[in-house]
Amino acid sequence: YTFGEPVLAVLDGEVVNVEDDQADHSDASQLQFGPMNHIQIRHANGAMSHYAHLKKGSARVRVGMQVKRGQVIAAVGNSGMSHAPHLH
Repeated sequence: YTFGEPVLAVLDGEVVNVEDDQADHSDASQLQFGPMNHIQIRHANGAMSHYAHLKKGSARVRVGMQVKRGQVIAAVGNSGMSHAPHLH
């Protein structure tokens, strides 16, 4: 039920890392240890947020962009070491 749902930025910040080209799994037999689609955002308070297992090709942000709290940054996927669509 979560695959493709929007992922929102939790706070304002600057995008510092984006990986968006890893395939999503259609079933658990395709599970792989290694790269996954993810986005990292640095916030003004020094904290970092990391969004993992994103849908391939769904990133709406690029490194260096400023994002606002609540802005859609990607979609939930099933990439990397993931048994089912979810978000970390």
